[in-house]
Amino acid sequence: MICIDHLSISGWCFGRRSLPAVLSLLLLMACTYAYGQVENPEIDDFTRKILDDFKLSYVYLIKGNEKDYEENKKRAAFYAEKGKKASASKNRAEQAKAKDFETLSKYYGKLAILNYTILENFELAKTNTAKICMNRIVEIEKDISKITRKPVERDWLTFDEVASYRAKGYKYKTKDPKIRPFSRENWKIDEEKEAADDKRNRSSTKKRTN
Repeated sequence: MICIDHLSISGWCFGRRSLPAVLSLLLLMACTYAYGQVENPEIDDFTRKILDDFKLSYVYLIKGNEKDYEENKKRAAFYAEKGKKASASKNRAEQAKAKDFETLSKYYGKLAILNYTILENFELAKTNTAKICMNRIVEIEKDISKITRKPVERDWLTFDEVASYRAKGYKYKTKDPKIRPFSRENWKIDEEKEAADDKRNRSSTKKRTN
């Protein structure tokens, strides 16, 4: 039996509707246990230098996902507990929120798993799978925003987001030329142009759906 009391959701898994979120959290727990447990085999100095340079190059992505991994685990547990309380509430308005809380718990659990997978791939100097995970993160963030009506804050940028900034001609600066600009703070954004582009994109989407 796997104990999940430390996530403060003990007993919540007995609800049939909450099963997908619970399974997601159990997988998250497995990742939590596994992360950092596997030791790298001995490598020569030349290979170590390559790996160190790689990690320096993507330091903003690595640090950002380390931070989000911990935060998203907490959010998954937080909404799991809120879902449990809402389900048990006698207040119909609170009961109506239970499904959204359970869904948010599932989404944040998935985000944490994706953060973990990104970190695991960067540990091995791999980017292809990490890119796929990043795109999936963006999709889940949009799903979360549909429920919360608020954007999901994230300090780091995906490969596609950096490419978009470059295409728009935005300037960036990092403290070391070896570091790639995957932090939002690296970029000097033309906010007026960004707002105009966003408005234009929404208008185009609306026309296509009509």
